[in-house]
Amino acid sequence: MAAAHPLDVFLPDEETATRLQPLIDHLESDSYSEREAASHALFALPALPGFVRELALQEPRPESRIRLREVVAAFPLETENQRLSGVLQTIETQATKGQLNAIVSVMQRGIWSPDCEALHAAARSTATRADLPLIQRCLGDPLPAIRRLGAAALGGLPADGSNELLAGLLSDTDSPTALLAASALAARKDRRCLPAFARLLDAEDFQTRYHSHAALRGLSGRDFGYDPSAVATARRTSADKWRKWAESPRAAITGTMPRDPAIALFNGRNLQGWEVCLGGKTSDTSPAWEVKDGAIHCNGGEPGDLWTSARFRNYVLDFQYKVDANGADSGLGLLLTEAGERGANGPGYLEIQLLPGKAGDIYQIGEIKLETAGGPVRFTCPRIVEVADPAGRWHKVKLTVRDGAVRIEINGILVNSTTKGPSAAGRILLRNELDPISFRGFLLHPLDSAP
Repeated sequence: MAAAHPLDVFLPDEETATRLQPLIDHLESDSYSEREAASHALFALPALPGFVRELALQEPRPESRIRLREVVAAFPLETENQRLSGVLQTIETQATKGQLNAIVSVMQRGIWSPDCEALHAAARSTATRADLPLIQRCLGDPLPAIRRLGAAALGGLPADGSNELLAGLLSDTDSPTALLAASALAARKDRRCLPAFARLLDAEDFQTRYHSHAALRGLSGRDFGYDPSAVATARRTSADKWRKWAESPRAAITGTMPRDPAIALFNGRNLQGWEVCLGGKTSDTSPAWEVKDGAIHCNGGEPGDLWTSARFRNYVLDFQYKVDANGADSGLGLLLTEAGERGANGPGYLEIQLLPGKAGDIYQIGEIKLETAGGPVRFTCPRIVEVADPAGRWHKVKLTVRDGAVRIEINGILVNSTTKGPSAAGRILLRNELDPISFRGFLLHPLDSAP
């Protein structure tokens, strides 16, 4: 019998479903011991087949539904996504051909959300000319995630037969799909990518604007003063200059696509690049901090903040956080400069509050001077806009730090900002206020210094 492929567990499998169905039926048995035995057998599975996860949402029988959801909870989706990402990375590094159909089938189920870079790299590496009919079906799919997968796969095929399909995606309504297509064409020195990158400077999401701008600068050697982190009105003039140039006959590719300068502050596996600080002393470990299921967890067991080993000056930082209870107190610190670390009253930095109901409030910690639109900060400045930030959910945060000024966005809403803080490079700090909190993500995009 052929060995099972690592992707098989993420795909519909009639044989596995048939084998497990008696266990699932026993979850509704009149015998308590049979119900318990069936539950224990499902808990003991080495991996949770996708159909069991789906069944937990659809099962009409109350006892079975409760027990299935308990089983699903024992196989966290985050862990499954990490495992899938690892399989995809193996496909990419080993250049395993012929797996595109399986990858598409996995993603069409809508259950998993693996690391996008691993997903797209695997699609590029595994695609062959024989996959063209499948890729064309992906390009017509109503789901943006599937169109992105198709665009990535096209990037792994020879230019003959794929360039025109890529060009057709440059005006896709999904900006990341258009960005993938433009990037693939740029790698082939096809100048049709230039107007596309210029159009994407008006994309709603920062990531697309950031990568499009970096591509234009690297490919052209030009710079029209565009700032992807600025508000739309401030970006308009420079974006218009880029579009005018990109659409002109003189627009040409004279350089290369830059390597992504984004920095992953957290590798998802351990606390490499972070230090625990307590009472002015640092160490590599602390019982209060651990990495689990691809996230940094503070269990609040004992004091000790966590901060980056490196210092950063101008950047946009994307991360997510989740607190377990409404009263859980924690925050994230910025602008912790070398001078701020030596403050007479302890480290001095800007704290962004993450307490439910107050996420985005600003605090001055130690010796630091900050201002807002209303004037100097006197210890604290409440958020200016209310935003839903309940406990028990992951919330997205985007922080823009430029020359000592900070913009704070939570779940896509600008909730606070400061000006005239310290402009020197500083550490990023996770506060431990003895309450459980989790963090994940931490992708930092360096920005040019303001002139």
